Amino acid sequence: MRTTITSMDGLSQGGFSEIAAIAKLALKSLETPDGYRSMDSIASALESICGKAENTQNRINAAAEQVGCNHVNDAERRRWAALRTMGWCPNCAGPAHGMVVVSRL
Repeated sequence: MRTTITSMDGLSQGGFSEIAAIAKLALKSLETPDGYRSMDSIASALESICGKAENTQNRINAAAEQVGCNHVNDAERRRWAALRTMGWCPNCAGPAHGMVVVSRL
């Protein structure tokens, strides 16, 4: 268990340090007029932040799962169950795969 917690700490330290660094650079670039001329760079930085956050979250969750200590969001599970009851797929928020939806327009 100690090894898993140490690994999770390393994942969080590395991932969150990178997220903070990218965010600081993006914010700093907005302190000058030139920063606003490069919105593609800002958008890329924000996409990188999202990707790094999701990757870090998944890796930490996987490490916790290995020792049976992963967090379970009960409210989220109830929402997914409600979607499935309605015939909707919680992963894509659309009709369950193979289900035909008839419009009532």
